[in-house]
Amino acid sequence: MYAQNFLENVKKRCGLLLAIACYIGFAWIVYDASIPAIIDLVESRSIIYFFWPCFIGMLFIPAICYFVFVFSFVFFTKTLQAPKVLAKGITIAYHYFGVVFIIGNLISFIVVFYPLGTHYVLCERSGPFSGTYYTRTEEICEQVIYLRKNKPPEAIQELKDELDSVEPH
Repeated sequence: MYAQNFLENVKKRCGLLLAIACYIGFAWIVYDASIPAIIDLVESRSIIYFFWPCFIGMLFIPAICYFVFVFSFVFFTKTLQAPKVLAKGITIAYHYFGVVFIIGNLISFIVVFYPLGTHYVLCERSGPFSGTYYTRTEEICEQVIYLRKNKPPEAIQELKDELDSVEPH
């Protein structure tokens, strides 16, 4: 009986570790995909690669971190159960996801029209589930199209840094 309970306990803890690793990985992917586009928008860079769910992803990060915190807390408890306060926080986080989804879509919709629709040229769109390149001028757009077809992806970042007089990464 004790061995069976011990094995169940180990299985649950391994499941929690897997969930923690998945949430941390998801948070990193979301951060890596959304923050550079938002920073480029704020800095008004010459070339912007905008992916419409980037605002949703950025706003999801706090709730994802909360889930990692709760799972980590539960991992170290004896009963493998979250306290009621943290469990209520999970419910709040799920509601937060819904609100953020709506707000993120609204922000993305607004950003596509202003500033991207007024200060930038729509350059190249790969497909509905890919990002879109926006540039300050048509000449820069032609360079981006050439680089996308003939050079590695890092070449666009190098051109962007050169145009904006930023030191290379």
